[in-house]
Amino acid sequence: MAIAKPGYDIDRSINLGHAERLASLVGGVLLGVMGFRRGTVVGAAIAMAGGALVVRGLTGYCPMYNAMSMSTAERQRALEPPPSDDAVLAVDIVPLAEAARHDAG
Repeated sequence: MAIAKPGYDIDRSINLGHAERLASLVGGVLLGVMGFRRGTVVGAAIAMAGGALVVRGLTGYCPMYNAMSMSTAERQRALEPPPSDDAVLAVDIVPLAEAARHDAG
């Protein structure tokens, strides 16, 4: 089990948005299957490229994006609504007979 360093922010290491992660997973699986079906050295290379895409999709991290200081996850976070600080509305449920006595008195 890996232990995160103090001050390490997992959100900063994720630099792919959800749609791009999903596309990487689907494309990686397809490339992997195509590569294994070939059964050649070229097929093995295609399968390895597919595996890299699957890892990219699962982790949400792209070293190439990191080197270029790019992030599609930041763009996605900017579009999400901020967390709400609204208080929860509490309602007392009063039996009907008690409510009628209160209104009559």
